[in-house]
Amino acid sequence: MKARHQPQSGEEWRKPFWRQRSWIIAAGFLLLICFTAVINMISSPGDPDTGGETAADAAPTRSASASGAGDNAAENGEDGDCPRQQSGEEPAAVPADLAWEDVGGAFLPTSSTSGPLRRTDDGWSCFGHTPTGAVLAAHVIPSQMSGPRWREVARTQLVPGSGQREFIAARATVSDAEAGASPGELGTYDGFNVLDYTADRATVQLLVRRPDGAYVATSVAVSWQSGDWKLAPQSDGALTSAFVAVSGTTGFVVWED
Repeated sequence: MKARHQPQSGEEWRKPFWRQRSWIIAAGFLLLICFTAVINMISSPGDPDTGGETAADAAPTRSASASGAGDNAAENGEDGDCPRQQSGEEPAAVPADLAWEDVGGAFLPTSSTSGPLRRTDDGWSCFGHTPTGAVLAAHVIPSQMSGPRWREVARTQLVPGSGQREFIAARATVSDAEAGASPGELGTYDGFNVLDYTADRATVQLLVRRPDGAYVATSVAVSWQSGDWKLAPQSDGALTSAFVAVSGTTGFVVWED
């Protein structure tokens, strides 16, 4: 779905998302941060006019092709463990059962086989132990950080350590309303690329098409821990790398509508 939003200026695009005018104006809406989730919560915590481009700046939305297709795909395991998931190292691909689902006003790619297999009020989790599962985790986990459940998601779906603590400290200074955006406002997820993959970790590059038609990309690191993919923040709390401009979809697996 084409986002109905005027392109942000170059400087505005680089600000931390909670400092951007578009986010403040959209304060009444729930939404996912990032693309974005993807967000660089504290790239410049003390200076509202500087900072790297963030996942939230490009928080993508998309028309839902099969909303709800994967809900309750498997029974919960004991003591919060994930249900049985797919495993393997076949190349990441668009799942045959791809469904675009609404998370706080943004549409994210999901699969009833690759995840998220558990969907509760505390967050969406449990992804296949595969490259495709890592791709879906890289989209879904950061995209849950704008709503009221962000603390539980940060506690359970970020790799413990200094990066997790820095992210939580920075996000706690932002209200849920300030972290929101209206549906269709910020862009679309158009593709992905798995930069590296092992059974223990993966780096996924996300391709986002901005409202002005320009393409940008960022990468998300995930780690397999306690039976699920968890997002590994950078040491300063950033959930993604800085965004970079790319010429188009060449080199990316393109999501199907």
